[in-house]
Amino acid sequence: MKKTVTVIVSVLLVAAMMFTFAGCGAKGKVRASIKEFQTACNELNIEGVIDCLDPTVSGALKLGAGLLGSLTGTDAEGVFEKLSALLVTGAESFGIDSFKTLKIKVKDIAANDTTADAKVEFTYTAGSGEEKTSDGTISLKSTDEGWKITGVKFR
Repeated sequence: MKKTVTVIVSVLLVAAMMFTFAGCGAKGKVRASIKEFQTACNELNIEGVIDCLDPTVSGALKLGAGLLGSLTGTDAEGVFEKLSALLVTGAESFGIDSFKTLKIKVKDIAANDTTADAKVEFTYTAGSGEEKTSDGTISLKSTDEGWKITGVKFR
């Protein structure tokens, strides 16, 4: 009986450790995906931002850019380049503070094998030079291409 209890406890401990390490691996990959998103935003790399998104969303955006490109005689890449240029030069003329820098500090991650929610703090320097901070959540899902963003919420 004592040996059976020892075996059961050992199996439970091993299972708990495997679950803990699996979660740590997912959390590391989620952090890397958020860092990739942050870098793409700071470089105003529209295609890079889109690549960080869930394929159902990014596919629709790429399709829309392709359609817009065919209407204007530009390929989808040209549409993204023009959009980046508009963000850089035109945002302030529309009364919108353009981002100079964006930092995303991950505070906590709740993850399982397929989805994750990261509690984050967004810090950015607006076009006026004023630094602003906002808490939020970045939701992600695991895909064949890695962890992709399904939603971003600011509070």
